[in-house]
Amino acid sequence: MRWLLVALLAASSFAQESLVEQAIEALRQNDFAAAVPLLETAAEAEPENASIPFNLGYALAQLQRDDEAIAAYRRALEIEPEFQPVFLNLGVVLLRNGKASEAAPLLGRAAANRPDDPQVQYFHAHALAEAGQASEAIPIYERAAELDPGEPSIWIELGQAQASLNQIESAAASYQKAGELDPQLRSYQVQLAEQVENSGGREQALEMYRGYLEVEPTNVAVRERIGMLLLELERYAEAAKQLEAVVDQSPTDAARAALAQAYVLADDADTARQRLAEAVAANPNEAELRLRYGASLIQVLDYEGAHTQYLAAVQQAPDNPEAWTGLAFTLYQVENYSGSLKALANAEKLEPLRPASIYLRAITEDRLQLYKEAQVSYKAFLAAAPGMEDEEFKSRQRLRVIELVLSKR
Repeated sequence: MRWLLVALLAASSFAQESLVEQAIEALRQNDFAAAVPLLETAAEAEPENASIPFNLGYALAQLQRDDEAIAAYRRALEIEPEFQPVFLNLGVVLLRNGKASEAAPLLGRAAANRPDDPQVQYFHAHALAEAGQASEAIPIYERAAELDPGEPSIWIELGQAQASLNQIESAAASYQKAGELDPQLRSYQVQLAEQVENSGGREQALEMYRGYLEVEPTNVAVRERIGMLLLELERYAEAAKQLEAVVDQSPTDAARAALAQAYVLADDADTARQRLAEAVAANPNEAELRLRYGASLIQVLDYEGAHTQYLAAVQQAPDNPEAWTGLAFTLYQVENYSGSLKALANAEKLEPLRPASIYLRAITEDRLQLYKEAQVSYKAFLAAAPGMEDEEFKSRQRLRVIELVLSKR
């Protein structure tokens, strides 16, 4: 809503009548630059005439000379403390200069004087909201909306005030009304849903996102957020359906990976692998996609295929320890034991090995009959208390055998 300033186009009754009339005529012609010096001269000649500094403040405000305008308006109030038009103009200029706390009481007096003017009611509410008084602003915004229901900015700011007080249903209704008036404002409904989601109301946020999507069905970002939220809520089949639509509209790496994850969690691993294969084919230089695809191939014991993916991943992202440990595992499965140890060594340079990788190193060294090294690795694995019962049992058994072998050397 535009800044509202009123002019008092009335001539002086004092000696400088012709000078003031010239200034008033300049104001009527919107020639504010010409009006200012005329009014300044008139103010010096008639220091007790409140209308002159008022009109001077108006002209200065139109020229964006706000500090001077504020001083002129304050001078008008010094002369005539109950000069009603000053309350609105001074309040508006203070407000647009970020001085909401000073503006609010002035605009409150203006609003009381003009109770049926929606713009004045709006500015009073806006000042209160900007001053951190949302609860006081809401009924005044509601009055402004009642007076001018077709103005979307009133509904948006009403919704913002309601949202700040966590009045979610009311805010949603206000944002919906604003969106009906101006479709470009529908994004505020998404912001409100994000606020609800961030505060822990995931189910409520989900319904709000879906409501938005009903009127904006091509919004890929919101559909993707719905899919990710459904994943978090462990509604995997529903998530897959939403993410399918996202990939169809915008096949980004993140969307493909999320869709594959949804299928895996929905126990549809075959479809997940298919989607990951498509993603890798479309984005062969994305190491993260190759890691996901490699892991899915391991699930079906396709170690050769997984090895290809992990090998490409370490070439593309040599600083990724997950790529090296995945490569080490697939090398072990294809019986390239020395290669597996080299890959584990590279992984360890990047971060400490996890228990599963320490165990892999131990059994690989064992395979190569590097018994002293294997002994150290098995002990390190057990010391990590990994909670891997089968592997812990096997490690203890192999340690006994290794100790016997080493004792005979």
